[in-house]
Amino acid sequence: MSLFSFNLDENEELLTIIRKHWATFSGKMLQFLIILVIIFAFNKFIPGDEWKRIVVMIALIFAFGFLVYNFILWYLVSIVVTDKKIIDLNQKTLSKRSVTEVLIEDIGQVQSIKEGFWENFLNYGTLVIEIKGGGKIAGFGVKNPQFLMSNLNKLKRDYNETLSNTKGRAE
Repeated sequence: MSLFSFNLDENEELLTIIRKHWATFSGKMLQFLIILVIIFAFNKFIPGDEWKRIVVMIALIFAFGFLVYNFILWYLVSIVVTDKKIIDLNQKTLSKRSVTEVLIEDIGQVQSIKEGFWENFLNYGTLVIEIKGGGKIAGFGVKNPQFLMSNLNKLKRDYNETLSNTKGRAE
């Protein structure tokens, strides 16, 4: 499995990819801006123009590296919904990733949680998918969790109806 892909079965249809809301990245952006302010504030204390340019360039490279690294990690955390399963992709570092696959038939209760002013104002929150037999998948900071919850419940209901219709025809 490559960094930007996931494996689907031959006759499996991708329905949606659930990613984090942009506001969940704002903390890292704020850290980046603080680093830039610090770089330019301490710039005047470095003696000599040549050294000043070298130190600032090295610091800027590290600051932009910090931003890009955190953006990649933020972007790669997602929940993939297909017509047959849900795939939870959780990127810890560039070299550490956990993948959890749950069949639609194994989905239990789906819950949407919004806490605080910003989550309600910007319409993002947590989507919790309980798995039959124990365990859960949690999508933190996803956009419009109520809409996603209703769509997952509809997908589960449609899947169960299709499954019962198929069993009825076989008998």
